[in-house]
Amino acid sequence: PETEQSRQLRALIDGLDEMNRALMLFYLEGFDHAEIAALLGTSPGNIATRLNRIKARLQSQLAKE
Repeated sequence: PETEQSRQLRALIDGLDEMNRALMLFYLEGFDHAEIAALLGTSPGNIATRLNRIKARLQSQLAKE
């Protein structure tokens, strides 16, 4: 059964722009930074930075709710 927090997280991820949503979904599926970078046509360093920013934003939004 899905928890309230996981429903909120899913809603927040659904609200991301297309690129960031894809990035998060690949991350949640267990892809590493190099694999995600290859799929999205960018560098692993860029993926790491973007993931950190997205996770911080999602945590902040979850804390507000």
